[in-house]
Amino acid sequence: MEETVIPINVSIQSLTIAGIVLIICATFYWILFEKAKKPGWAVLVPLYNIFVISKIAKIKVSWIVLAIIAVGTFFVILPKTFSAYAQTFLGMPFIATPEIENYMGVSSVTIIIVMIWLIMLALGLAKIFGQNIMFAFGLLFFSPIFIGIIAFNDKVKYIHEDE
Repeated sequence: MEETVIPINVSIQSLTIAGIVLIICATFYWILFEKAKKPGWAVLVPLYNIFVISKIAKIKVSWIVLAIIAVGTFFVILPKTFSAYAQTFLGMPFIATPEIENYMGVSSVTIIIVMIWLIMLALGLAKIFGQNIMFAFGLLFFSPIFIGIIAFNDKVKYIHEDE
């Protein structure tokens, strides 16, 4: 069975831009964490940062655990399913083996769990920072911009509730 390889060209410029965006987003989240009285450095620790931001948004521990497992699982399975998803997205035929179909099923479930968690996160962050549902939609669809608003706007305050 012949496997089609999709060439991916990555330029230094695109990596530089991605790095700059990553640094900006990490800075925004760092300030948001500190505004919520959490350690800013937590944004740099993979998976732990999911726990911390979920605690800020008052998401239940069971959903936090599910989200962390889903994200971890997704990144373990991603290399096995990436070519199948890419070929499907590009409209190219691919041969689906039972193993690939199982991996795609699991990765689909993890994507759904993460999407639900992201919705709960956006709603929770909007509420805990005293914002409305439209702000939650902004957090969901334009996260870096709205996280920056939370981080740098002095009018947006963290609502101190008993933890």
